Amino acid sequence: MSNFQMTAPKPTSGSLGVGSSTLDVERSGAVLRSAGLRKTYPSGDRTLAVLQGVDFAVRAGETVSIRGESGSGKSTLLNILAGLDRPDSGELFWGAEAAHKLSLGELTARRGRFLGMVFQSYYLIPELDAFANVLMGARLVGRVGAGERARATALLKRVGLAERSTHLPAQLSGGERQRVAVARALMNRPQVILADEPTGNLDERTGDEVIGLLLEVCAEEQAALVLVTHNPAHAKKAARQLLLKDGQFA
Repeated sequence: MSNFQMTAPKPTSGSLGVGSSTLDVERSGAVLRSAGLRKTYPSGDRTLAVLQGVDFAVRAGETVSIRGESGSGKSTLLNILAGLDRPDSGELFWGAEAAHKLSLGELTARRGRFLGMVFQSYYLIPELDAFANVLMGARLVGRVGAGERARATALLKRVGLAERSTHLPAQLSGGERQRVAVARALMNRPQVILADEPTGNLDERTGDEVIGLLLEVCAEEQAALVLVTHNPAHAKKAARQLLLKDGQFA
């Protein structure tokens, strides 16, 4: 499996910084952008500041890795970028759309078409075989027909599981489960893939293979990839590497 690397123009403060207009976002080419994200959680008798004014942007087809110690806010940031959690303040743009202004229902309706997610724990449905798990991505946005079934079949072939499509998750290895999860994330041709520690439950060799696969298929699909990882070697395979420390990018 080859390690795909690509270069992309780095965001500039003029086009991707705090206060940029929707027109600036469109011109910059950013498919996902945040400005000034802040998030706190109550912790006993005090407030824990997890994110402290995070600015972030990723362009179409770009690969970005985010590293940081446990508790640095990586997963919180990814959940906010995915619209799964709300920031206390700040802005979030999905393309030119101000996602921070959408209701929870609107976020849910748009999420499945805009982005795909890959998690450390796979989150496959135990009772469904690999094919049905991949197809579930289409079911969640209400589109299941011959075209969607053909795409699910093609995606399973692309991730090397054509012969395992009728197997349940319990019949698959950890690496195979994560390949199913990658295929499911790509089902609706998203603009962005968010991957949260996708190799955390895998051995080193299998983890390397999954990262290589993620980079390759995202390049083929022209989907931006935001990879959260503890692994320095995996992080370096992204075109741009960021470090999150104390709720801010270092």
